[in-house]
Amino acid sequence: MVSDPFSLAAGRYKVTATIESTSDISFFICHLLGPNNLDEILFNEYAEQSGTWTLSTVVTLDEGGEFFLQVENTDFPWQVQFEPL
Repeated sequence: MVSDPFSLAAGRYKVTATIESTSDISFFICHLLGPNNLDEILFNEYAEQSGTWTLSTVVTLDEGGEFFLQVENTDFPWQVQFEPL
């Protein structure tokens, strides 16, 4: 699944994902796609029980532009937020 496009300026961001796992074994793989063929794995996580999971990482973008999220191996609700640092 690929998200709608969104804009980010160049800079450093804290990226937080919240997932609502509905099964005992869940995977959450999330790529950030962007300018100049950017394809960076933000999350590659394995959850061993159902429930709400919060994940975070930091990413530095050398240039701003239009970005997308590509999420794999998930059939549950998720949300990703970018917070400038």
